[in-house]
Amino acid sequence: MKVPGKAWLEFQSIPQLNQKTLLTQTAYFAPYGFLGFLYWYTLYPIHSFIFSGMIRKLAERAQALSSTMRLNHE
Repeated sequence: MKVPGKAWLEFQSIPQLNQKTLLTQTAYFAPYGFLGFLYWYTLYPIHSFIFSGMIRKLAERAQALSSTMRLNHE
């Protein structure tokens, strides 16, 4: 994807004491000049919507996979 800057996503999974995992997603953007800043802040609401849906869907799929794997090992 071509954007006026450098963009990447970081995902972390952090085991919790309650046998669950905290999944985090961070979006980074290093803008190139004024157009980069304009791009990021203009599309911020859309990015927020897309990224929150992405992390939610990823968590749902991971939970479903975990349940399936647990059933296969019983």
